Amino acid sequence: MPFGLKNVGVTFEWAMDIDFTNEKDVLLVVYLDDLKLFSRSNDEHLHHLRIVFQKCRQFGISLNPNKSLFSMEGGKLPDHIIYKDGIRIDHSMVEAIHQIDFLCNKKEIQAFNGKMNFVHRFIPNLAEHLRESTNMLKKEKNMKWTEDAMKYFNLVKLALTTAPILISSDYTHDFIIFSFASEQTLAMVLMQKKDQVEYPIAVFIWTIVDVSLRYNIIEKQALALINALKDFRVYILHSHTIAYVPNATVKDVLMQIDPEGRRGKWIEVMLEYDLEIKPTKLIKGQGLEKLMAESNLHALDINIIATMSDDEDGGTLIQVSEMFLNSPWYFDIVYVLQHLSPPPGMSRSKGRSLKLKSAKFCILDSAIYWKVLGGVLLNCLVENEA
Repeated sequence: MPFGLKNVGVTFEWAMDIDFTNEKDVLLVVYLDDLKLFSRSNDEHLHHLRIVFQKCRQFGISLNPNKSLFSMEGGKLPDHIIYKDGIRIDHSMVEAIHQIDFLCNKKEIQAFNGKMNFVHRFIPNLAEHLRESTNMLKKEKNMKWTEDAMKYFNLVKLALTTAPILISSDYTHDFIIFSFASEQTLAMVLMQKKDQVEYPIAVFIWTIVDVSLRYNIIEKQALALINALKDFRVYILHSHTIAYVPNATVKDVLMQIDPEGRRGKWIEVMLEYDLEIKPTKLIKGQGLEKLMAESNLHALDINIIATMSDDEDGGTLIQVSEMFLNSPWYFDIVYVLQHLSPPPGMSRSKGRSLKLKSAKFCILDSAIYWKVLGGVLLNCLVENEA
């Protein structure tokens, strides 16, 4: 296929996707003429190579032996190094950023922020660090480097040198989510525990905009958890997840309906997952402490979070009328709405079905209501009222 024609790259990628339909994302990653195999052992690698070579012979795909590498323990992708232990930043990228002493105009700030987009997944609170320089890009702002702006600019370069290694997820183990919010940014970290230490899998950062800026700090902490569930959905949808929030009050906020209906939507999101919410334990979170630099802790106000013991939950259950608690129609539903988890001893499949069913109900003024389209609440009746 001659290159230089319109849409030829898309057509070539489409043809490669068809040729390797069964192998793509199972043992092979395809991008145009670049084929990357991944295997768990040498024997498996040889088996995968045999499959790919047979497909190449079947569809007449030619390979250049001078550009082929086999049995590698690691490889370089754009700005990242991938190897068996995880993903880390390419050191050449870090050195290029460290050579930047000062940004003189808005175009240089835009270029610098563009470079940082390639490594944002390694820095838990990058949005907070770039906030001062990003504000200079606004039309009404002048190009003026304040002391705080220079401090955060240097902290970004420092954070790159201490950026963590992102490990591969293991779906046989529980996932852990740490979510935090400052006045203007959200930071979410997905981790898994190995040898009593939490290692990061993915990091997401958000800048709070529009109506969310008017939330109080507790609601922003709750919003951070909801965004974390949405961003990490591909990892945690079918796995048990422990979500650590900065304060037990955040859990109370997430379990109570508000007049605007915002929290009701948050509850619907949480009920889709096998989720357990606990207060943050920074002393035990050794991996988190190593991941979060001191500047991140201060920016996210983590330094003022109290450490909770195993016996401290700090929360109170939503009050519900006795007639609903004693009703066989609503007992399980009330338990889910109060704890955001199914009753103990229930299988995972039944628990998931119960949580999806409970998402249609809400507790308001100690009564159970059925939610219908348009935000209308219908009063639920017990057996002797029906």
